[in-house]
Amino acid sequence: MGRGGRSLHGLLLEDGVPDRGARIYLAACREGPLTASELARRAQLNRVDAYRFIRQLVANGLLRSTNGRPMRFAPLPPEQFLDRVHHKAAEKVEELEGERERILLGWREALVSPDGADDRRFTVLEGADEAFRFLKRKVGAAEKELQMCGTRDSLGRVLDFGLDRSLKEARARGVKLRLLVHIEADTLPLAKQFESFAEIRHAPVPFGVPSLQIDRNGLFVNISDHYANGTAAKPLIGLWTTSPELLHSGREFFRHVWSRSTDYAARQVALEAPSGATLNIIAGHEDEGMFRLKEVAELGMRAVGIEELRLDLVGLIDTIGRQLGREIGDRVTGETPPEVVRALTEYYASHAMGAVSVVKDRPLTLRVTGCFASQSPSSEVGRLLCPAILGAALERRLGSRWAVSSSDFGRGRRGGCLFTIVPP
Repeated sequence: MGRGGRSLHGLLLEDGVPDRGARIYLAACREGPLTASELARRAQLNRVDAYRFIRQLVANGLLRSTNGRPMRFAPLPPEQFLDRVHHKAAEKVEELEGERERILLGWREALVSPDGADDRRFTVLEGADEAFRFLKRKVGAAEKELQMCGTRDSLGRVLDFGLDRSLKEARARGVKLRLLVHIEADTLPLAKQFESFAEIRHAPVPFGVPSLQIDRNGLFVNISDHYANGTAAKPLIGLWTTSPELLHSGREFFRHVWSRSTDYAARQVALEAPSGATLNIIAGHEDEGMFRLKEVAELGMRAVGIEELRLDLVGLIDTIGRQLGREIGDRVTGETPPEVVRALTEYYASHAMGAVSVVKDRPLTLRVTGCFASQSPSSEVGRLLCPAILGAALERRLGSRWAVSSSDFGRGRRGGCLFTIVPP
């Protein structure tokens, strides 16, 4: 007569091992290390199924492969398997002991807190503790979707009162969380706390009242959202409603704002983007700037494994010319084209190696004389550099991009270079 109580086969099943996997393990325990084919035969399984379960048992540590040919599989000794089961049971008991008071406290709070399962369409929740206990239960029962309109204060409160843990658990169950929040520099660190479990969008304008809609079952609106220095300055007043009309309005409002919102990642980049890097080139110390440019080029070439870099000289000259023009535009005055041209004439006379004069007012035509652009072998550089400088200076002062024609630099060697400036 067999003994009563649990069996090794039953404990394997309780530990999550499938029946066919348990049969393979027990066959290995009875007869020692066996090949995969032998285990399949002893467990009365076809080879394909046997190989699949053998792999699972090896991954779970119940079988281990031995060196040699053919490969054989030895079982974890039953005594060690029982020790493992006992250890798991002890951990479970310890976990339940640790959760005992929390579970009982939650039950007692549920007895005295508003119950959303009743027929009331409106429930007023006063105080953050009461409101967040209520919301944790509702989020815990969510099945499909959570839609949250957040503010900096409300996001901070969600984190402080542990509602984020309930939201994470809902996400793990397959519930979709959509979060709308107007993100500024002070809101971004809070929004980052939600990015692992929520789909976040940047709302075009801040919300006056934060809210949370749970499936199509209820809508929570935080009427009092004043929150400073981590402490509510006045009791939080929340309103929970199951009114079909308000639920419909809430969904439509969320859908409308969501359609006008922008990507969270793009907003994050816009707020965290580093300031533009500048390369200073100072008269008399030009080598320092050129050395820095050489360093950048060498670093880039090493990073991508390129041995030769060809710079677009045309683009580089245009960039330098426009930057020089912007620098000049910041130094001269004038609010109209004639005033700016007069200021440019004075600037060139005082600081530049050439001179600027007005040839015609319509179309506005300038002559530049004495500039290196009219001298060989620099004329091709000047063909690009001078128009870029003049156009950028006008743009800086007058706010629109002006088109500047190139000049006949052959004639420029004799009588200066002519540039026709066309307004936008």
